[in-house]
Amino acid sequence: MRPTRIRDITMKTTGKLYAHSAMQSESIQKNGVSLKNLTKSRINFLMFCMFAIAGLTVSLTASAQEKGDMAAGANVIMSTGQELTNFGLGAKLQYSITTPIRIEGAFNYFFKKDMTSMWDAGINAHYLFFISDRVTVYPLVGVGILGSKYTDDEGYGDLFDDEEYADLFDDEEYAGLFDDEVESDSYNEFGVKLGGGIDFKLTEKLFLNFEAKYRIGDIYSRPFISAGIGFRF
Repeated sequence: MRPTRIRDITMKTTGKLYAHSAMQSESIQKNGVSLKNLTKSRINFLMFCMFAIAGLTVSLTASAQEKGDMAAGANVIMSTGQELTNFGLGAKLQYSITTPIRIEGAFNYFFKKDMTSMWDAGINAHYLFFISDRVTVYPLVGVGILGSKYTDDEGYGDLFDDEEYADLFDDEEYAGLFDDEVESDSYNEFGVKLGGGIDFKLTEKLFLNFEAKYRIGDIYSRPFISAGIGFRF
């Protein structure tokens, strides 16, 4: 074959390839698709796959806890609001009604401060997310009753111990005057709680718990923060 003939064939083939490439480029542009868009689509697809795998992992891990599991716990708790901060002790009993849903009955007693003592009793519901074999987090919603008692038993203070006034309290003329030296008043109200917590597994039976929630009520709207230990059985 002559060199001129080979050159002609090569030029024709190159021209056809160039024309085909140009047609593909024009088609991609018409359809609004570019290399940048294709790369972005691939990244979005990879992100979707990552989230799907993470969700599947959480779901499979969640199946490790069975319906009917029970636990009991004790905690220290702090509550603040209405210019009063109280510390107390609490107890709770938990029961898993489904794999991720747990209900809890809880009671807390707050020590007397500024002549006011308080108690709190209620039922909470947790939705468990199993982050790892040892860590579980949960949002919570609950309802319950908070009771408070105000007792003013310091009105006369050391007056009753003063010998100078000892005979005064025995005098019939003043009988009944100091009968109401202790002033007391109590108040109970219904409220709703919203919050969340985290469990740290120590052993197959023992776990630590940290929780924060906010109580919404008529008068006593206040946060509660607690830390404690639980036992599964």
